[in-house]
Amino acid sequence: MKPHKPDSRPRTKTPDTFTPEAISAMLEAGTEEVGRGEYGVVFKVQRNEGTEPEVAAAKLIKVYTGTGEGKREFEILKRAYDTVEAARLRGEDVARVPEPLFYSDMPLSDELALKLKGMGLSVTHHAEVLLMEFIPGQDLATILYREALRRHRTTANHYSGLDEMGFTELHQLVSRSFSFEIPTSEAENRQGRDAARAYFNAKNADKLLAAIASTGYHIDEVVISKIRNTVRVLNEAGIQHRDLHERNVMLVVSPQGVVEDVFIIDFGLAKLHDRPVTPDMFDEGDIRYANDTALANRCATLNAHSAQSGGKRNMYDAPPAEVAVREITGKAGAFAHGKPAYLGLRETRTKKDAERVRAFSDAITDALASEAFSVEAIIHATTKKVRDALPDAHTQNESDNMLDRENMLLGILQKIFAAFTQSSITDARLQELIAALQTSTFLSPLFNDPANKRWRTEDLARLPDYFAAHRKPPATQP
Repeated sequence: MKPHKPDSRPRTKTPDTFTPEAISAMLEAGTEEVGRGEYGVVFKVQRNEGTEPEVAAAKLIKVYTGTGEGKREFEILKRAYDTVEAARLRGEDVARVPEPLFYSDMPLSDELALKLKGMGLSVTHHAEVLLMEFIPGQDLATILYREALRRHRTTANHYSGLDEMGFTELHQLVSRSFSFEIPTSEAENRQGRDAARAYFNAKNADKLLAAIASTGYHIDEVVISKIRNTVRVLNEAGIQHRDLHERNVMLVVSPQGVVEDVFIIDFGLAKLHDRPVTPDMFDEGDIRYANDTALANRCATLNAHSAQSGGKRNMYDAPPAEVAVREITGKAGAFAHGKPAYLGLRETRTKKDAERVRAFSDAITDALASEAFSVEAIIHATTKKVRDALPDAHTQNESDNMLDRENMLLGILQKIFAAFTQSSITDARLQELIAALQTSTFLSPLFNDPANKRWRTEDLARLPDYFAAHRKPPATQP
């Protein structure tokens, strides 16, 4: 096993690099809140003065509302950081832990105390402050939330704005869409409330991952492996995280979608032991904390179910017709956001969904064999077939939103592509079908929508040449 290089990130080299005065100046100059919990608030700060990189780079400052919590977390975080860095030097494939840079139970000026109180912090003229490394990545929960909303049929029309949404807004959307349970606890102490929150977080995560698995989404095995190895290393060293969930895993991903680094963060509930952590340590009287191994197990279960539901595929996978449009126009269609074309002709969740997919597929096949091919006829036939098959089901007409039109178009193109490349339809017939799509009353709002940057009638006109290049040669006679 090849040893990893030592951590090359900027390090604090002198004891006076960070001082209470310097921390106060950072907080007074400007902050961006990035996290809030029962123990305190985490701010992102940027100090531009100075030439040393560890001074100028962005940092996180956690200001605590209690007494003693800051010092305890600093000591645990320092031990965790040293433990995983030693494991990396031994060649172990582990995630990283943010470097703790400075701790102080420091005095606050009147102005700073007033500012922090205005942010909802219960402070006087003293506060515990922990300065740590800022990780420029994205937490796993946010990544999964966006994927779930892109793939969920009732929320897919929001997909164009998901990348701009913050965690709070995403969480609200996901909570409603997947019927998340709200954490409740009758515990009067902080420990009990923390344990209840962790319990409900795990239950909600199970719901989310089960829904995503049905679409074939999977989590990079590198991420799961690093989480599992890090938990093992920390637990063997007597470090128990007790709050390891998707929100507390940060991924640093390249523009090409490659996971470059994984971080485990937030050791606010962590606990140190003088011996290796064992499963019984997660039960403390009536309080049960989530086992540190649960997250990696959830992710592995997601991948196993994903493979059973149609193989491993991610948000960049697409059917041939979508690839064709992407190559011709340079514009990614709905599949670039993980939404299968009209329930994908792949994805089913309920009996009605399955019947709609079957009916839609059959309706396209019938329309291709008919001289009077039209999108409107396909819609009508699909609705009739579903009503005939499920007379007790309430069947509505297809939605008018743009995503439904786009998915309808993609589903039809998949069928046309398959039929043409297998020589089931001629070149002349293909031109007729493309013309029918271009003049479709149902699809015209999609083609004419100013906000639509993917589909234009001229893009469809270029598909026959692409399809022709991928037609299978006719079978040779023996």
